[in-house]
Amino acid sequence: EQKKEREMKSYLLPIVLCALQAVLLPKYAVAASSYKEVIEITTKSDFDTKIVNRKDGSIWMVQFYDPSSDSCEKLAPIYGATAFMLKGFYHLATVDATTDYGAEIAKQYDVSKYPTIKIFQPDKKKPIDYKGKHEVEGIIQGIMAEFQNLLQYRSQHLPDELKRQMAGVGKQQKQEGGSEEPSKVITLTDDNFDEIVMKSNDVWLIGFFAPWCGHCKAILPDWEEAARNLDGEGVSLGSVDATTQEKTAGQYGVKGFPTIKIFPGGAPKTPDMVINYEQGRTKSDFIKYALAEVDRTGVPKEIPQLTSMDVFDETCKGKNRICVMAGLPHILDSSAEKRNKFKETLSTAAKEFRGTPLVFTWFEGSSQPALEEALGLTFGFPAVAVLASDRLAYSRMTNSFSEKNVVSFLHRIIMGRQGTSLIAELPKIATVEAWDGLDGTPIEEESLADIMGWDDDDENVGGEL
Repeated sequence: EQKKEREMKSYLLPIVLCALQAVLLPKYAVAASSYKEVIEITTKSDFDTKIVNRKDGSIWMVQFYDPSSDSCEKLAPIYGATAFMLKGFYHLATVDATTDYGAEIAKQYDVSKYPTIKIFQPDKKKPIDYKGKHEVEGIIQGIMAEFQNLLQYRSQHLPDELKRQMAGVGKQQKQEGGSEEPSKVITLTDDNFDEIVMKSNDVWLIGFFAPWCGHCKAILPDWEEAARNLDGEGVSLGSVDATTQEKTAGQYGVKGFPTIKIFPGGAPKTPDMVINYEQGRTKSDFIKYALAEVDRTGVPKEIPQLTSMDVFDETCKGKNRICVMAGLPHILDSSAEKRNKFKETLSTAAKEFRGTPLVFTWFEGSSQPALEEALGLTFGFPAVAVLASDRLAYSRMTNSFSEKNVVSFLHRIIMGRQGTSLIAELPKIATVEAWDGLDGTPIEEESLADIMGWDDDDENVGGEL
């Protein structure tokens, strides 16, 4: 009986050892391969082909892992579940950093601890570190935030032809009661915060919000409107979901919601420069405080010269946006000193209307014939006109060019007391060279002798024919 028991033990021992080995060996590699939605990178060439050299603009999330790491093992099912939920929208991949090829890739992207997750946007050479929680919701929030930023960037850098086509569609949508403009509020995360905010010259108002916060939801309409009105004024507004971007929220001592922080103008910024916003929470409150901060620490944007259709679209297009256009005398009819005085007058007047629907640009007289004809600017320069591109309505100032007259004219525009006229379509903006800041150089005229090819010795030069 004992002999049979010993034989049975010797028979079962290999089976038990195999079972224990399967249980005790690191589970990550097995777990990763069990999630078919997770793409396992198997070679350096595989990584380059699927991710780095891909030209379709896709977004990839790549996890660098060590099969022997408990943290990697715990993350495996979470990563797999995330991949399942994002299937068809984003690609999630893994790289075993303990392999030769994995170590090479990890070194290329400065990965030294595991697990490390990086998000590869279309610019695959500069991935963004994911630093959020290792939870399904946190990972999805991180990749969606980067997707939103990518959409915003692309919407501002459309090809010229698409911009023109979209302008036509926008006009039709407005006539049919179409949709509103994209948000001007920047979504910020732990991964992009320093790059976007701390290295920016703009003044930043940043709201730390929570999705469940009723007070946060209440101020969002004013927050959005303030962002639109402050666009181009040297101020940016951002939002942080403090429930998922805990590193940033913790760094700036956020304990309640909403919390709004002021980041002064100039770059680089440091955390000790940041102050709490403790004013009112209406659109006008945000605008007033932000512009005061621009005056204190910011770098106000220079009024752009109208040199192309792209400049016009970027500056003047938009719902409820009123474009103030100043035509200044041709540089040959003026001088650099006089032109700069005209620009200073315009800038001083513009300061009076910061945070309103008015935006400003200038052009050299006679450089934009179609625009000048459409707005009736044919009586000399300097001259000022306003154009609401979404309504195809315009008005021109008939008084002389001075700060007082410009401000008075624009106040009448804002208050609806200035008469307007309509144009059939937006005029074509000519592409011209930007002013170099110098005096003009007159074109030298050829003498009659040079034109006729006469020599000084010719008998009839200056005499009778």
